[in-house]
Amino acid sequence: MNVPFQRGMTFGFYARRGVYASAWAKEQIRKMKALSVEYVALIATVFHETDYSLREFLDITESPGELELIRMIDFIHATGLKVMLRPMRESHDGNGRLQVRFPDDRERIPGKVSDC
Repeated sequence: MNVPFQRGMTFGFYARRGVYASAWAKEQIRKMKALSVEYVALIATVFHETDYSLREFLDITESPGELELIRMIDFIHATGLKVMLRPMRESHDGNGRLQVRFPDDRERIPGKVSDC
């Protein structure tokens, strides 16, 4: 089976509010197009308070705004590239994505105890 090679890049790792609306960001997308990139994985960072908080939210300074995400997606499409929206979950308690811990009662889902 012959699977076509796909050329893609991730863009916006830890992009704060305003980055996607900047001239710099648009220039980076133009450079990707010039390099024959076909797909852009656009990162939208969402936050939670602690490792096992159920509430996720956009941070007013740390997360790209919804309107700027929409406009960047439109811009990327206008250049002829495809977009994959990639949410990235971060914690305000200082723990990284790979350090998620669950409650001591092992109930990740209320009423269901986990064996791990």
